Amino acid sequence: MRTEGQIIFFSIFLIIFMIFMPPLIQYWWGCRPFDTSDRINELKKFLRDLGFRYRDLMRWPVLEGLMMTAGIMGIIPRYRYILMTDSLEKILSVEELKAVIAHEVGHAKYGHMFFYVIFFLGYVALSFGSFDIFFDFLATNTFVAGLLRKTGSQATSLFYLFLSIPIILSMFVYFRFLMGFFMRNFERQADTFSAVTMGGPAPTVSALEKIAVFSGKSRNLPSWHHFSIKERVDYLWRLLKDPGLVNRHKRLIYMSFGVYLICTMGLGYYLNFSPMKQTLKYRLISNALQERLSDDPDNIMLLSNLAMLYHEGERYGEAIEIYEQVLELDREQPLALNNLAWLLLTVPDEGLRDPERALLLAKEAVNHERSPVILDTLAEAYYVNGSIQKAIDTINEAISLQKEGKEYYQKQLKRFEKAKRSSFLTDPDSLYSYRFSS
Repeated sequence: MRTEGQIIFFSIFLIIFMIFMPPLIQYWWGCRPFDTSDRINELKKFLRDLGFRYRDLMRWPVLEGLMMTAGIMGIIPRYRYILMTDSLEKILSVEELKAVIAHEVGHAKYGHMFFYVIFFLGYVALSFGSFDIFFDFLATNTFVAGLLRKTGSQATSLFYLFLSIPIILSMFVYFRFLMGFFMRNFERQADTFSAVTMGGPAPTVSALEKIAVFSGKSRNLPSWHHFSIKERVDYLWRLLKDPGLVNRHKRLIYMSFGVYLICTMGLGYYLNFSPMKQTLKYRLISNALQERLSDDPDNIMLLSNLAMLYHEGERYGEAIEIYEQVLELDREQPLALNNLAWLLLTVPDEGLRDPERALLLAKEAVNHERSPVILDTLAEAYYVNGSIQKAIDTINEAISLQKEGKEYYQKQLKRFEKAKRSSFLTDPDSLYSYRFSS
């Protein structure tokens, strides 16, 4: 599956997961609806007054309900749950609980869960492309290659251990710093929504301060995804003097997200689809091969690999020179004979083409190896040199030898047959000659 196909598949999977997994998750976690009480009824009425649609208000038994926390999951109302631990429900007043629930509603109102979907997809897009670069770099690094040769049977395991290091580091940086920045500011935005909804910051501040006291955590201690309690409380009190903070913070998030999208899309394109990625890959492999050739200049395998790399990278003149060098060292190299013949037939630079020599090389290659690929080159050489019937006969032999995946060879046959019919229509003498030569 191509990279874009993998990204689309993962996107669809992630969206389906976000929609339909909350009911299963709350079941696996052992969440249960709160028993009916005046406090719970008051909270549900509060949610109705807000016009907020959800499936249920659930007891969250994380750490047997001892952790003082709340949460929300689900992106559509039918499968959306508001979660709250028993300890939180017990220590806070009804107004403080409303402030906490308003905070969770704020996450939904501002679409933070949709942002998280995009962040995960962004990481997938970046990781696909960066994995190839990490792999190519390690695979072509002479120091790593030398180290792997010394490890013998453990080389593969050691290689993937090396490969895991940059992958883990990039994951850490992405989620810890980049996504952590947005998570902290999403929490702050939910705090401001709670304060505005409650008519002032007092209930939200009171809830935060109680959580700090009863949990035994320092109110000055931040985490990678939350500002510290002190920072959150100070910001909320600032709203009393400066209500414009709400809109300014919203703009900060949207502008930051815009920068994130531009950078991620640009880097994602560069890492996955741009010609520059292929150029970087060719450069890495080319440098590695040339470094090894400096110690072993007559190594036919290294030379052949370098020639194929130049060929694929459209450095046709250099590819021809390397193939010539291979044939000088060993004339009985069917792959080099075949590839050089194909280049001399199809190279875009007409000054480098030599169809007559290509035919000789293709015949020589077939004498060493009568495979479908090499027969196809010989058929092309016959075709370019005007021997269309020989091209048809040769490509038919290639088709008979190819066990599966014959579509390309059949396409070649149709092309040759079309050329033959065209030559009959434009040159009646060719038809007369064909009848009698047959």
